[in-house]
Amino acid sequence: MSAPEPRVLGFFKEADGPEEMTAPLKADGEALYVEVTSGFRNRVELVVGNVVKAVVEDVARGGSGPARPIGGAAACEVVGYWNELHLPPELTLAHGLRPGDVVRLTLHSVVQHGVERPV
Repeated sequence: MSAPEPRVLGFFKEADGPEEMTAPLKADGEALYVEVTSGFRNRVELVVGNVVKAVVEDVARGGSGPARPIGGAAACEVVGYWNELHLPPELTLAHGLRPGDVVRLTLHSVVQHGVERPV
């Protein structure tokens, strides 16, 4: 039996289906965003202007305490820099999200140049 193939820089996906990501919210003026990992960014070739279709599963206020379920679908856009995935303002306002909160996202697909493909 051979050793498993190494996972270099996140270019290879560990399992089929959507990906989960847990990250603190950061602020850029009025907008809230999460920083995507370099592995995900490299694997899907994420660039400014791409849209990532996701579900915001839950949020932990300030990163501590029990997570509060949200379950809101979101079309998150890469704005400003290639590692900033901005959440839609209507979602962040509706759920009272703020910088420092930790969100858990399920990433389903990426829309690049008008073409949607699963992650």
